[in-house]
Amino acid sequence: GSYSGSGSSECTSCTAGSYSGSGSSECTWCPAGTYSASSSATCTACSSGSYCPDAESVSEGDCPGGAFCATPTEKEQCPVGSYCPARSTSTTTCVRVGSYCPAGTSIAEGGDCPGGAFCATPAEKEQCPVGSYCPARSTSTTTCVRVGSYCPAGTSIAEGGDCPGGAF
Repeated sequence: GSYSGSGSSECTSCTAGSYSGSGSSECTWCPAGTYSASSSATCTACSSGSYCPDAESVSEGDCPGGAFCATPTEKEQCPVGSYCPARSTSTTTCVRVGSYCPAGTSIAEGGDCPGGAFCATPAEKEQCPVGSYCPARSTSTTTCVRVGSYCPAGTSIAEGGDCPGGAF
């Protein structure tokens, strides 16, 4: 797009992020959710899975991994228990047993539930309680049973630790 000011016979090109339709005497900024390259007669709507939150955009950007964009002008962090690869328009539930998907997860597998915690579902992570141990990828607790051992909260190995001197 270009325009001709009043009384001028020369056309002036619009800058990127703006447009000018036929017969217009000025350039207009593209609204949020659209973009334009330089000299555009119209603004182009940002596609599904893109993120174009600002007016005056010169190109469309991808909705980033770990977030979802229901529309090109909205971006929300992916919630706990879900994952959102780049260009997501909605969330997808994590389902891998023994995984944990914190807010902002971008890959389907999430991450392993860490040692010292258990994850009954990919949306829940709880510290292993006193008297139990939880190796990585645990979905429940296991009772410590070694004689003379002590398993404080957050223990990740079956042996736990030795009872401190003076205790039993």
